[in-house]
Parts: sequence; structure tokens; C-alpha cells
Amino acid sequence: MNEPRSRRRTGPIVAGSAFAALAIAGALALGVSGFGNSAAGQSSDTGGTTSSTTTGGSSTAVQLVAYTGSQPEGYRLATVPQGWVVQGSDAWTLVLAPADAADTDPHSFIGKIAVSTQAQMPTGLPSESVTVDGLAGHLVTMEDNTDGRTLFVEQPGGGYLTVQVWDGLGWSGERIVEFAAGIEVTGDAQQTVG
Repeated sequence: MNEPRSRRRTGPIVAGSAFAALAIAGALALGVSGFGNSAAGQSSDTGGTTSSTTTGGSSTAVQLVAYTGSQPEGYRLATVPQGWVVQGSDAWTLVLAPADAADTDPHSFIGKIAVSTQAQMPTGLPSESVTVDGLAGHLVTMEDNTDGRTLFVEQPGGGYLTVQVWDGLGWSGERIVEFAAGIEVTGDAQQTVG
């Protein structure tokens, strides 16, 4: 009993077991490199247009607007949720948050969207197969999730683009897929361990 408890004290404490493990893995990778200040505080175009996607006969309005800030290291963004900004980025992880978020720590993923690349995805958890811009994707419900999910998109060169949407954001699978379709992984992206 004491051994697992002591291990938990060595890393960041985040609620939610497997979902938190993803956040911790990203945070540990970030702890090695830290975020560059150049990406923090960049804003998106909040006067852009609304796009929508239709799947299975139902239309879901998705307030995604053109991203106009400097492109983050490791990724290229076409769109961001309206009113959201790049809160931090480096070659390992990109974190987006509402512009008025009370939590301004880019190493905290609660209530935010975290984008990374990983060599593997978890197995044995509930998932839904989707297609993201022609690539196979898997919407995974991590342990202790209610409405948050993590999307793993298989990359042509191996590994997965990972889009972690935290509980409480209320994003549908369609919205997560649409957002992920606007993300390009560049050669500068480094895989997180998780």
C-alpha cells in the first residue's frame, strides 16, 4: 500500500485515474522541456464564421473560428473554439483554454484541451471508431470520464495524434473530430510517454 502512495506523491496529482494518467504523462514530458513563453496568450479570431458538420442526418453547430496566432511548435492549427487561446505549447504538448480561464497554468489540463502525439493508445477501454480527415480515429472514454473523451488519430508515419478533451466541456464526438481535422502534426512534434 505504501509504495503506490509514495509514487503518487512524486508526480502531479490530478483527479481521474486513467484519464489523469494521460494528463500526468503529458505534464511529465512538459516538466522536462517547459513551455515557451512565445505561445502563451496568443488569441484566436473571435469574429470568424461558424462551421457545422452533418453526420447521420443531425447538424451540430460547432463554433470553430480561424486560428490567427503564431503556429505552435509541433502542430499547425487551422481552427480553435471561439473565445479560446493557445495557453501554452512546446514540441510535446499544445494546451488550449478559454481566453478568460481562471486557471492560467499551461501544465494543468483541467477544463482545457490538450493536444499531443503518442506511440500507443490504451486498450481495453470503451471506444468508438471514427474517421478524421481520411485517417482512422478512436474516441476513447477513459476511466472516470463522464463527458470528456480522448481522440487518438492514427498517423501515416506511426503513432497517434491525441486530442484530450476534459470532463465538463460537453463536447460531442462530432465536435472533437471536427476540431482534430484542423490539426496538423509537424516534424517538430515529439511523442509524449503515456
